[in-house]
Amino acid sequence: MPDMKINPDALRELIEDIGDPDIRFYGVYNGRAFFKGIGVTVESDSDLMRLACALKDHGSEGLDALASGYDHSDSMGYGRVIAWNMRRFIEPTPEQESEWNEDSEYA
Repeated sequence: MPDMKINPDALRELIEDIGDPDIRFYGVYNGRAFFKGIGVTVESDSDLMRLACALKDHGSEGLDALASGYDHSDSMGYGRVIAWNMRRFIEPTPEQESEWNEDSEYA
């Protein structure tokens, strides 16, 4: 049975439900070494642990699989972005990316 692809909006909604201003949905993240994925920003290791617990406890839509680890991390000076490879997700539509960019402080 092939791995289930995750809708990026499910991750976004989970992060919104967490309600922590230090854990933010980043959207499509293009990192070093040609990495492309879906990213989340965290300010500290404790934020990362809260996110991992929320992912594990969610238990549906494949989000619990993301709790086992991320594929890429990069320091952004005031925290870091963690990201999972795009192949784990349903490819976002241009409309989704546009909406995420409107909501993002990084756009």
